[in-house]
Amino acid sequence: IAGDRYLLAAGLVALAANFVLPMSFRYSAFAAAANTALILLFAVDSGELGFIELGAFFAFLILTTLVATYRTELGEKRSFLLGLRDSLRVAELSDANARLAELTRTDQLTDLANRRGFDETYARLLAEAQQANDWIGLLMIDIDRFKQFNDALGHEEGDVCLCTVAGALKEALRESDAFVARYGGEEFAVVLPGAGPVEARRTAESLRKVIEDLKLGHPAPPHRFVTISIGVAAARMDPSMASEAGPPLLNMADRALYDAKRKGRNRTAFATPAAA
Repeated sequence: IAGDRYLLAAGLVALAANFVLPMSFRYSAFAAAANTALILLFAVDSGELGFIELGAFFAFLILTTLVATYRTELGEKRSFLLGLRDSLRVAELSDANARLAELTRTDQLTDLANRRGFDETYARLLAEAQQANDWIGLLMIDIDRFKQFNDALGHEEGDVCLCTVAGALKEALRESDAFVARYGGEEFAVVLPGAGPVEARRTAESLRKVIEDLKLGHPAPPHRFVTISIGVAAARMDPSMASEAGPPLLNMADRALYDAKRKGRNRTAFATPAAA
């Protein structure tokens, strides 16, 4: 009997361990089955009524710990799934906000950056050029006689023209670090990081030729095809003057664009620093 009570005490130790140790339900079930069988076996073998009742009571406690372990594990899984769901919702919300922010910076017609997107990116590229004490080029592009195009063919064809020109500009600059945006109306802007005067002018003339080679029909004389005029400006970003270099560069490119249109359109004009 003393041995039986010793074995029963060993079962109680297992019972206590089942309460304390962070066992999974599977291992807890194995331990509960083994402890219950052990206790009931020695309780029945003992032949004493009180011992049988005590063994049944301890078996009940072990089964109770098994149920408690199951409920705990179920609660942990539920908490994990709820946390995962919340994390996914946060991620989806973050992605949605990012897509919304991107939409606010994108021109819906041409799929280029819009004026807001241009302003933000241009400011960032200016700051980067400042830090590197590097050159930055800027092209201001205008579709020649676009109002006459719209008046003659309608706004739907005008939209097609805008999309065609935008797509050609984007494709021509695809292999470079250039940033192209729809600045407004029929006007586009191209930022050329690291481009000095020679490279900026060469890029501008290349883009002008690309649009001319599209042979996109223009209904208004004297031009047979859609063409563009480009104002070119470039400046080295000295860190000491970077805070002032943004607007003058835009002004330089704008003045050069006006000069190109005044001289007959379908041409590029370069703004020297004195023109600012």
